[in-house]
Amino acid sequence: VTLPVKEIGRIVRELADIEVSVETRDSTKATISTRGSIFNVIGMDSKEFPPLPQLENEKTFNIERLEMVSMLKSVSYAQSVNEERYMLKGVFFHLTKEKLSMVATDGRRLAVTDRKMKIDDTDRRILKVLQKSGRISNSDLADKINLSASACHRRVQRLEDEGIIKDYVALLDPRKIDRKSTVFVEITLSGQADAILEAFEKSVALVPDVLECHLMAGTADYMLKVVAGDTDDFARIHRQYLVRLPHVSKMQSSFALRTVFKTNAMPV
Repeated sequence: VTLPVKEIGRIVRELADIEVSVETRDSTKATISTRGSIFNVIGMDSKEFPPLPQLENEKTFNIERLEMVSMLKSVSYAQSVNEERYMLKGVFFHLTKEKLSMVATDGRRLAVTDRKMKIDDTDRRILKVLQKSGRISNSDLADKINLSASACHRRVQRLEDEGIIKDYVALLDPRKIDRKSTVFVEITLSGQADAILEAFEKSVALVPDVLECHLMAGTADYMLKVVAGDTDDFARIHRQYLVRLPHVSKMQSSFALRTVFKTNAMPV
């Protein structure tokens, strides 16, 4: 049996905060009862209720309560109040990687509101764990953040689909692969024309020993992070690659004496 949600809501509010029982009498009637209170509700045969649309892929989203209230208020004027038009009494959600859209219509008016999707506290807890232990199993991750395994998997999948989680990689110990030295190289170019910048960036991306390249604001145009085995190895890198980079007018290198602190975990 299909029962009217407004009537069910009214009855539930009137009942005491104790266990209630619901009994279907036939395909159009139901009885809701608790201690000393009995309600007979007339509905309609579930076979006559318009079928809900079938979604190919299950999608979930999380949104703060105040945000949801705000969105509902924005589209409430266009929601149908006609009891017979079941499919127009609610709102339609459309979820993409960038935003959540809410649509309401009564058949004459149309209301649409959008909200940019945000990560919530549960997402942040997931990201903190994954940044420290990317190989953790889904079940162990779910236990750490107090979620069911299926809900945890859906959240991780969404974070991956939205590009918040870009990839999973193996972090190597540079000392174990003979890359003990870290060198920061400041580069000043001969000009600032787009062609000059593009030529330099294209060439420096091909240097295997450069881990990072940053366009800077200040005296230098670029800052490179280079790894080397020792000073002799850096001399090789300098001679083989760095001096051949196009449009370089000045280059200054600084060796790191010791790594005091290093992390790949982003603050969330």
